[in-house]
Amino acid sequence: MEFSEVVTRRRSVRKFDGRPLEDEALEYVLQAARVAPSASNRQRARFVVVRDPAKLSVIGRRRTLADGRVINRWLTDAPAIIVACGERSGAATRYGVDWWQVDTSIATEHLVLAAVDIGLGTCWIGVFDEPVVRAELGIPAQFGILALIAIGYPAGQMSASERMTRTLVRADHRKPMTELVHWDTW
Repeated sequence: MEFSEVVTRRRSVRKFDGRPLEDEALEYVLQAARVAPSASNRQRARFVVVRDPAKLSVIGRRRTLADGRVINRWLTDAPAIIVACGERSGAATRYGVDWWQVDTSIATEHLVLAAVDIGLGTCWIGVFDEPVVRAELGIPAQFGILALIAIGYPAGQMSASERMTRTLVRADHRKPMTELVHWDTW
């Protein structure tokens, strides 16, 4: 698939068809993450691939926000969740930036785009129960948990809730380049 097609096809997938993921598919996306650039080539991103149904049910448990909204109710249906982590201890911090978060984000986006390239769908989850994820997977304290990435083969059609969410957040609407890009000055 051409790169331009990969970036325009990428979307958040919340409904999977139930097929298990092959090791080769997971290795392909993880290899893309492994070769991502990082600050001073420190390579601080780490990933935990979770396929065990018991662990998926614990870390993918839906969550109720303070305002009463329930989120992530679909997450346990994903055949796998990749937990994106970054090494905090000794992380390069210049200009007030925690580079482990930047580095791990770059590596994770490489993973997400590689998934699209081979026909997989993903959803980047930024709101999750970090203490539960850390305890269930035994993630050491010196590693920050950036995100959960649900990954699998997309179901043929988007669910009604996914279509509604995409409509509400105007996911298919993108601002024009002239609104986002400035040349030589603001």
